[in-house]
Amino acid sequence: MDAATELREAVRRDDRARVGALLEADPKLALVGNRRGLSLVVDARVRGHAAIVARLAAARRTKRAPPLNADELVALGEPAQLERLLRADPSAAHRPAADGFLPVHRAAFLGEGACVDVLLEHGADPARQAGNASRLSAASSAAAGQREQLAARLSARSA
Repeated sequence: MDAATELREAVRRDDRARVGALLEADPKLALVGNRRGLSLVVDARVRGHAAIVARLAAARRTKRAPPLNADELVALGEPAQLERLLRADPSAAHRPAADGFLPVHRAAFLGEGACVDVLLEHGADPARQAGNASRLSAASSAAAGQREQLAARLSARSA
C-alpha cells in the first residue's frame, strides 16, 4: 500500500498515531484527497476526528503548501481566514468541493454559523442545491447535521 492510501485509511480509522507518523515522514501527504477527491481536512472533520483535523491542518500550513481553500477553512471553523480568502477570491464562495457540496452547505452541516454568515455576506446562495444526488440546500444540510437553529435561520433567509 502506498503512503497516500495508507494516510487515507488512517484518517478513516481515526488512527492518530499513524497519521502523525505518515505526515512526519512526508508533510506533503496532507495535500492528498480522499478517494473521492475531497480534502482530508474536510473528510476528517465530517467524520468527527478533531485531533486528525488539527494535525492535517498543521501540515497544510507549511510555507510551501498551497493555501487552504474555502471548504477547508469552513471545516476548521475559521471565519476570519475565510473572510480574507473571499475578499481575495470572491468566486471561492461558489466553488463546490469534489463531493458537490458548496462551502455554505458544509458550514451549515457542520454548524459553523459564523462561516455561514461570512459566506452569505459574500453572495453564497442558501437556496442553491448541492451539485450531487442529494440536491440539498444549505438549510437541508444544516438539518442533516442536526443543526436545527441554523436550519431555521437559513430556511427563513431562503424564503
